Amino acid sequence: MDIQFLLKLLNCLLSDEAIKDIESSTKDQAACAKWNHQRKGKVTSSLLKRMIKGFVVSSIPHQSSNKLIDHELNY
Repeated sequence: MDIQFLLKLLNCLLSDEAIKDIESSTKDQAACAKWNHQRKGKVTSSLLKRMIKGFVVSSIPHQSSNKLIDHELNY
């Protein structure tokens, strides 16, 4: 899937120019105030992983028969 398509899908209220500006001006990410501002209130991949992990932990027994699930629950 094309990255520009995904950016448009996730940031449908931003213009192409705004997306490119954010991308180019946030290369240093965590050290960049603009990057942190743009992330505020958004569902990031890290947040989504924690949400899914929490759902999985609450939905299945602590030890599963699936090694991949066990690994993901521990990391």
